[in-house]
Amino acid sequence: MDIELIRLAGLEIKPCNACMACREEERCPIEDGLFSIYLKMKAAEGIILASPVYFGSATALIKSLMERVGYISR
Repeated sequence: MDIELIRLAGLEIKPCNACMACREEERCPIEDGLFSIYLKMKAAEGIILASPVYFGSATALIKSLMERVGYISR
């Protein structure tokens, strides 16, 4: 089994701006580090997401990743 660890720290992943462009095509118009991660996630057989918990929730960075990947993958 091959494993790849992707650390979000130091990457720029902007929050979703609800433009809904991803409804038309499998792409997000926001230019940052997300799409290359999305392609790796799409090709993976399994994904484990982990985050430190601050103030009772995951970090904003992983939330942005999950929200945008969720919309793009629809």
